[in-house]
Amino acid sequence: MLSKDIGMYDTCRHFCVYCYANTSKECVRRNAKRHSDKSESLID
Repeated sequence: MLSKDIGMYDTCRHFCVYCYANTSKECVRRNAKRHSDKSESLID
């Protein structure tokens, strides 16, 4: 069966205190600038 992951580390902008998915707010902000609605991934 084919599958596709829908998430990526360092892309969540909620900045929850106990979140394990983000290493830093700066990483998230940097990745947000690389976001593309036309990409198959969240970021290019």
